[in-house]
Amino acid sequence: MLELQTLSPKLISALTPAATEGLEALFNDLNSLPFVKILQDSTSLVSEAERMLESVSWAEHLVTVGIGGSDLGGRAIQMALDHGRSDMEVIFFGESTDPAALDDLLSRIDLESTVFNFVSKSGGTVETMAQYFYLTQLLRDHTDDWKKHVVVTTDPTEGLLRKEVNEHNLQNLVIPTDLGGRFSVLSQVGIFSAAAMGVDVRELMFGAQRVQQETTDLRLKSVAAEIALWQYNLYEKGIEAAVMWTYGHRLTEFGRWWRQLWAESLGKQNLGILPIAARGPADQHSQLQYYTQGRLQTGFTFLTLEESPSQHIIEKVSIPEFDYLRGEDFAHILKVEADATAQSLVEAGKHVQKLTLSHLDAEGLGELFMTYELGVVILGKLFEINPFDQPGVEDSKRKIKESLSA
Repeated sequence: MLELQTLSPKLISALTPAATEGLEALFNDLNSLPFVKILQDSTSLVSEAERMLESVSWAEHLVTVGIGGSDLGGRAIQMALDHGRSDMEVIFFGESTDPAALDDLLSRIDLESTVFNFVSKSGGTVETMAQYFYLTQLLRDHTDDWKKHVVVTTDPTEGLLRKEVNEHNLQNLVIPTDLGGRFSVLSQVGIFSAAAMGVDVRELMFGAQRVQQETTDLRLKSVAAEIALWQYNLYEKGIEAAVMWTYGHRLTEFGRWWRQLWAESLGKQNLGILPIAARGPADQHSQLQYYTQGRLQTGFTFLTLEESPSQHIIEKVSIPEFDYLRGEDFAHILKVEADATAQSLVEAGKHVQKLTLSHLDAEGLGELFMTYELGVVILGKLFEINPFDQPGVEDSKRKIKESLSA
């Protein structure tokens, strides 16, 4: 379960009539949102992923090749929940076209025992398609049946990868046509890899469904709405940056997933909130000085865990000056560091919220994903912008293609 607490004084901004009307319409029709619609058929979604997993169960490695929304959600699931319970190693690859990254990948795997899952809804992503062409050629050259080693996750009817699927009769999974990449973690984009890790994907979906129902019932009093309203109120006061400070090693990649969600959904029409992902305690020693005394005005969300998965107690201390650590558990030290850092920011006049997850399991991670997906859509309504497009990204993709085609 999620608990939200505002540590600094609350700011209240008046909502415009258009924003109020937009929110009312949104709450009345949450089930029409593409990333909510997929939850309504979660049983068949999970079954499809499990069938595909059974067909490639011979493999020792599953390499998921994607970038951005086709990659970050899966990485967040892996870091949070992959505890080595599966015989298949899942590797995420594709966020760089640096040949050194390709060298590293090929040194880790044996092509004969590897399946590659190429993920791109449009099939027009330069990075993913470059890797698709290169890796499938390697498979043609070094395996007896290259198609056996390939799964494609893409649009059901359109796009360049769908043409490859149809031409070569490749194994494939479907991304709904109306589902944007950064909202796709609970589709086959994230579910198939999660199932391969041994994650309880049904519980992942259940956690998301529970948040959707809570938001439908509580509306502006839901956690998703309170996060959005807090960010909007700060923005109205001139605070245009947000730091997600994750206190929990396994939450680090969730911070990167959130960063894309906030940046691509809100950064348009000369509006938006600059998202910054910070890690606790590491960034206490690399960013905190600026946050307490620097120029940029920022709102902070501390994402923490109430329960630790294990206990590690310091029994002996050999230096008297550190005797206060005797008998301390590392989980308690982490909690103290999070609380102290948050309090130091409050005392420096900064705006701070604390979001606490009772424990990090599949259900809890599903809650987090859905909370922030709904939260950013609510923010889009408050800003009166479309949170689902990304024209700035599309312009960059066009320029890359033009340069490589010249």
